[in-house]
Amino acid sequence: LNQNTEFTTLKSGIDYTINDQNSITVSGLFGSEKIIDRGDPPFFNADLSQRKRLWQFLEDELKTTWMATANYQHKFKEAGHLLNIGFNYTFHREDEKYFYDNFLPTSTGTDAFKLLSDEQVYDINFDYIKPLKYGRLETGIKLRNRNIPTNMQFIPGTNSVLDTNAGGWATYKELIPAVYGNYIFENRKWEAELGLRMEYVKIQYDVNPN
Repeated sequence: LNQNTEFTTLKSGIDYTINDQNSITVSGLFGSEKIIDRGDPPFFNADLSQRKRLWQFLEDELKTTWMATANYQHKFKEAGHLLNIGFNYTFHREDEKYFYDNFLPTSTGTDAFKLLSDEQVYDINFDYIKPLKYGRLETGIKLRNRNIPTNMQFIPGTNSVLDTNAGGWATYKELIPAVYGNYIFENRKWEAELGLRMEYVKIQYDVNPN
């Protein structure tokens, strides 16, 4: 087996203070991972006297990630009294290609496989913190929308054993809204927390009917 992997990561961000009470943070990230994997494992009989099969493969895979984040914070005049609003977008692509050569004593087979998957995630959150005489109140709302379309292709070659009908498209969708509230009680001797989180999950998975 022989594998080569190359990584590239770029990240940048800006913090902007509008005034003493308001600030904005914006950041972005790019990541890339390139994988080349080669192998030629042989298969022998029980006493290793005869090679029954030689399987040679090449994996060519590229993973790409884009991420953008924006946050806004408002500080009220009261210490510890905050409002935070955040947005995050993530795009992740997996582009994979596999090539196989199957050498048998009486024949040789060739096959190929391709997979393309694009994942997109949107996150929006609102968080509010209010100090109280004894402790503080924390509340918030979060929404996540996730979408992953994929496409698989089986490409038969000579003496192929692939089922080309096994390929095709599929799409995974996920929607999660959530709301939470926490009350943290604090004094010189005690600290207690009481919280409730409600979350709704909607999942839809569509698959090529053929």
